[in-house]
Amino acid sequence: MKAAGGCSVKDVAMWSMRGISVAAILCAGALTAAGAGVGAEASSTSGVVTPVVIGTVRLNELWAMTLGVPGANIAEALLADLDGDGVWEALVTMGKGRESSTVVALDLEDGVEIWRTDHSGAVGVLTADILAPPGEEVVTCSACSVLIQNGATGRPLAGCRLSGKVRSVGVAQTASGDQLIVLSVRGDESDDLVALGLPGLVERWRRAAPHDGSVFGDGLSKLMCADIDGDGASEILVVENANVLRCVSSVGDDIWSLELGEKGRLNPEGVASSLPVVADLTGDGYNEVAIGCFAGALVVLDGATGDELVRMRFGNESHMEVLAERRLPRFIRDVIARTGEPIGEMAPVDMDGSTGCELVFGCSDGLLYAAAPKWERRVWELDLKGDVYDAPVPLVLKHAGPEGADVLCLVAWHERGVGVLARETGEKIIALPDGIGASDVLVCDVNSDGRDDLIIVNARTQSVKALEFLVATDGNRR
Repeated sequence: MKAAGGCSVKDVAMWSMRGISVAAILCAGALTAAGAGVGAEASSTSGVVTPVVIGTVRLNELWAMTLGVPGANIAEALLADLDGDGVWEALVTMGKGRESSTVVALDLEDGVEIWRTDHSGAVGVLTADILAPPGEEVVTCSACSVLIQNGATGRPLAGCRLSGKVRSVGVAQTASGDQLIVLSVRGDESDDLVALGLPGLVERWRRAAPHDGSVFGDGLSKLMCADIDGDGASEILVVENANVLRCVSSVGDDIWSLELGEKGRLNPEGVASSLPVVADLTGDGYNEVAIGCFAGALVVLDGATGDELVRMRFGNESHMEVLAERRLPRFIRDVIARTGEPIGEMAPVDMDGSTGCELVFGCSDGLLYAAAPKWERRVWELDLKGDVYDAPVPLVLKHAGPEGADVLCLVAWHERGVGVLARETGEKIIALPDGIGASDVLVCDVNSDGRDDLIIVNARTQSVKALEFLVATDGNRR
């Protein structure tokens, strides 16, 4: 889910963001465990956290542009090498949800538009190197159709129509190296998982998931393709009838499935609320699968078998005021105490250099969490004063730490603000002023100086801005 930006064009113009200056405080040493749950010890490092002042971090605007999409209130963005020159471009999808969408390709170095296409309705967009080089192609799904475009020019290359509404899309690779476009397609009584071969978009296989009438949405959702077992072929992860996570091979065969939990109206602990994440989360050298659910449930599964390994809970604190209401019967208060909050999209991040990734995600209780499934505990939590639905993006501040060390960061955002945080501790390094929000954020080297920069997309102002970090240490700007 993408949050829309919350300020007007006039508001943004008043904030040039040139010279925004905040003292950056980093904490070196052990991970903090604010709000930590019960579990194994987080680290063998010292428990003493030493604050280290690294200097002043400023954001300097490289360029800004307005896309001019009428009535836009939703925006999503992704990075891609569209022309094959080894330099990132961006694809920004902006529009009015179900009514209309515009896909715009941007040159990030100069901040100029390359091409755009308009669509009547909501679209899903991804990129992949699926046809002849150079560059990646753009795959766009809109209503009952699939369109493949040349990434460099936007020229249509192939397309097809389907008997049903496309809900989600992914790109999978078979054991022989063939690429497949995988779609979930909405039907009247069932959803179909459909694989289309390239380049002609010919159907390779199809499998059905009958609707069960779930109030949380039936059929297929949360589609993702990834190589879980490292054999070079993709596995397809998809949520079936809201609470069953199913793993399917690239040839359409079942590998495993797991019911995530109950779907009861008052305690929907098994209803998936985020896309699956594939990463080594336990430090054993093999990939696990993680998924966030309603009622604050984070479930980690064995990637090979689908067996549940870890289940953690988040967001329960948001119901304390309701629980304190004495007029509620005790059994109702007990049910509410277990409901938690839906977990948003998750990012696997190596926070401390140890084996196994941590997970960072927002919850609809307004907090950003860092969790370590390998220790079954929370690492830190932070109130960003807004609902964080998108997965935070990793960022590196080059030579920003003591003795010129790189500083590993995260960028998290919502409709009212953007924050850059130290990965280990969640400490804020720099934040944009309140009111300058974001619909989506990208991180890459825009000006070819070897350092990560920020690209901030705001749907309501229809603006895209590129910002670089300037770090001053001991009075010397870097």
